[in-house]
Amino acid sequence: MESVRSMRAVQRKPVPFIEDQDQNILACRSTYLHLKISSKISLAVINHPRIIMESLLSDHDAFLGKIAHLLQLEKKIQEVSLLATGKVTIEQTGCASWGNEDCDLFTVFIEIPSIKFVELGHRIDSLQKEILKKAQFLLRLIERESIEAVVISPDIPYDPKWREKITRAPASELAQDIETQRNLMVSVATGGARIQLVNEEYKERGIRIQTGLMALRIKDPNPYKDLWEWYGKWRSGDLPTYQSRRQYLSDLFSRVIERLRTYSPSSATVVFPEPTGWAKIDSIIEEARRRLAEAKDEIGYQQLGLICRETLILLAQTVYDPTRHPIIDGVEVSPTDAKRMLEAYLQSELGGHSNEVARKHARASLEFANDLTHKRTATFKNAALCAEATSSVINIIAIVSGQRNP
Repeated sequence: MESVRSMRAVQRKPVPFIEDQDQNILACRSTYLHLKISSKISLAVINHPRIIMESLLSDHDAFLGKIAHLLQLEKKIQEVSLLATGKVTIEQTGCASWGNEDCDLFTVFIEIPSIKFVELGHRIDSLQKEILKKAQFLLRLIERESIEAVVISPDIPYDPKWREKITRAPASELAQDIETQRNLMVSVATGGARIQLVNEEYKERGIRIQTGLMALRIKDPNPYKDLWEWYGKWRSGDLPTYQSRRQYLSDLFSRVIERLRTYSPSSATVVFPEPTGWAKIDSIIEEARRRLAEAKDEIGYQQLGLICRETLILLAQTVYDPTRHPIIDGVEVSPTDAKRMLEAYLQSELGGHSNEVARKHARASLEFANDLTHKRTATFKNAALCAEATSSVINIIAIVSGQRNP
């Protein structure tokens, strides 16, 4: 303990530099004797901590080489390989106060190929700890700088088309996965497969299905994360017979399976997937998409129509300015008359012969959306067309208003 205190005292009070080389060596040797360090340790170790830091963290590659050397002596081949072949950086990630002194905290980041990262799996934690141990050992005499962590992560380049590539996977394969999942649920609930033997398979497939549906912006209808949750449902008495369980699962999955079988990649293409910037309108249109995915009957489809109508009214109130956009027929407009307000807006903002085709398209979309929102006989087709037409009108107005400018 006394030697540790002495060591720290010397760290706080650097060895004075003396011009005469011989006297400088004597000063270092004096410090050496004061610390009572073994004669096998290099005199460089007893120099001021800042000198040690300059030879280590100031030269990351040299510091990493020292770590690799220590690991190699212990035949830690995997750890050495990570340092030698990975993309390694050292960054300051924090600061701590120890007594009356501050200490800068650093993290060693090691990026490796994603395939290699997956192969290492559960060994990642132990590899990080082993490298951290050696890094901290090298800096053990330094009070104001420390390595606090080693983080190994996959080197995955950013791909701006990642959503497109995910959705490119055939929807038919996803439909097949859902059918397989449904059949497995039927099997365990009708005296077939044992949950203990197939639950992991069910959970893994469930994650794959959920990821695929999210990429297509389709809600997963299956609320059961594992087969024990499904067991709790049918054992509670809600589904007392084998037939009732089969029918329940058929109803649960039939709509999403049918939707995937008729799915076309072109129908999922969205020119402007990001929000418009009109927060309330974006929120409502997102709610409309959610309702479309969840609606199962005429009431649900009618509610979606009402949401689309309210969205168009809000859109009109957002962009319409009576001082700049005179009503075409001259009759005072109601604050809920979205059609006439938006027609006046388009007439003013898309005026001139050169914009005639654009005006016709915008008005046609508006007419279509307006007509669908007033339909009393609601089906999935009506609701889907209504949502698409409303979204089209919103994007047209956002472009005209400059809201979609890059």
